[in-house]
Amino acid sequence: MLWAGSEMFMDSVEKVAKIYNINQVLTGVLLVGPATAIPELIVTIIAALRRRAAIAVGNIIGSCFMNIVLVISTGAMLINLPAPHSILYFHIPVMLFATAILCFDLFYNGKISRGKGVIYLILLSLYLYFAVFFGRIF
Repeated sequence: MLWAGSEMFMDSVEKVAKIYNINQVLTGVLLVGPATAIPELIVTIIAALRRRAAIAVGNIIGSCFMNIVLVISTGAMLINLPAPHSILYFHIPVMLFATAILCFDLFYNGKISRGKGVIYLILLSLYLYFAVFFGRIF
């Protein structure tokens, strides 16, 4: 079922990208990324509401680590995964910057406050804005 659902999802994403003339990087950032983040978001929200902060943070760190180590490496074992310039010079530096601020917050403050949560959402909005409106420049 997961394989069939993934096939249908990817077919739909490709059709939407062709209809609206969206490149593959933006399709991944705007459609695939958020869709695959929904389970982590739900688990984190539930963990936070139950005051299980360690589970919430561990879920995100574990998910990011698994995406980088397991998902990318498995895809690369199947085919070479070339990275377009926009990924190398825009998306990865932004991801590293966000990771650096998260690490700074966790190491020096021991927590992520509500205010920092708002700042992260603003940064996400700015990232998506620049990815959409200036993505072809990078």
